Amino acid sequence: MQTFASIASRAILIAGQPNSGWSGCDEGTPGSFELDFALQVTSDGGKGYLLVYKSLDGQYAGDTWHQTIEEAYASAEEQFGIERGEWAE
Repeated sequence: MQTFASIASRAILIAGQPNSGWSGCDEGTPGSFELDFALQVTSDGGKGYLLVYKSLDGQYAGDTWHQTIEEAYASAEEQFGIERGEWAE
């Protein structure tokens, strides 16, 4: 799969536990903590795009599918607060 953009390491505020449900969250969310993640926007091997994210400690990971690359970037901003200018292309 082709990688269009990446972030090698970025602190993201999350809440939840690995393997039992977690998500990005806002400051003040009970039980939240910061963890460093690597992120990529890749092709899905067809006509779509994936936002792929994995904590650097390997415990938290996930991906979301998007019809357009702009939707993948918008999802990263909505889920994790990552602005478009933060991506290395």
